[in-house]
Amino acid sequence: MSQQEEHHGNDQPDAMTHAPIPESTHSAEPPPADNTGVETSEPASLHRSPKSPLRTIVRTSAYTTLAMASLVVAFLAYAIATDFDLRFEGERERAIREYASAHRATELRFPGASHQAIRSGDTRNTDFDFSSSELSFVEQDIDADLERNPGNDQLLTLRAQIHLLRLQPAAAIDILDRLRPFSPKDPTLLGWLGYAHYLRGRSEREPRDMLRAIDFFESALTVDGQNPVLLFNAAVAYQRIGNRTAAERCFSALVALGKRDGWTREAEVRRMELTKDKP
Repeated sequence: MSQQEEHHGNDQPDAMTHAPIPESTHSAEPPPADNTGVETSEPASLHRSPKSPLRTIVRTSAYTTLAMASLVVAFLAYAIATDFDLRFEGERERAIREYASAHRATELRFPGASHQAIRSGDTRNTDFDFSSSELSFVEQDIDADLERNPGNDQLLTLRAQIHLLRLQPAAAIDILDRLRPFSPKDPTLLGWLGYAHYLRGRSEREPRDMLRAIDFFESALTVDGQNPVLLFNAAVAYQRIGNRTAAERCFSALVALGKRDGWTREAEVRRMELTKDKP
């Protein structure tokens, strides 16, 4: 064989070394799923860290602390809001009491007002400008709050008190009658009703209102028999209808309380006048 033939023979591919390897008809099965997300041929359980009791305790303690902190924050927010409301209501009550103290418009004793001698004759202070007083601003605030919360008993009671200071007993009675079913034996509410009926009975000269005023005062006294405001007002109402015995009894009970203030001194004077005028 010549060298050329030998060369051509060597150019043929080697069937053993260059033949393509046929692909397998079966695809390789994927490795078992690993819940840990780490591709590994080892079981997933080998990669899960065991739950540490200390870690569980720390985590539970953190959640508990967070929950307690949330409760504390909520409680503080509620307390601050409540304290603000109470202080705001206290400012309104203070303004009403101060006005009642400075402008006594009736023989009765306005609850919370300091003593001031009443003028003889017409007790209405017609020269006073309501619109320029602090009471007017309180009235506007209360009306605005009642538009948002019309059923608030505290706001309604304050509104009724302003009606009484303005000598508007019918409007006050309308409010107080709506509140009475919720507190039928509340001596404070009964006292306000007596006050309002007294004013209406005096202004309209209606004996039935005066008698109703006495009924309310006496009902309140059955619950709070040593209340100086109720005793004073009941005595004045009895005196108004001419029942001197009952008036003297109430004035005497008030004096017996031993309070040395202007209201007690006025009660003493009124009682002496009743005794002096007895037939």
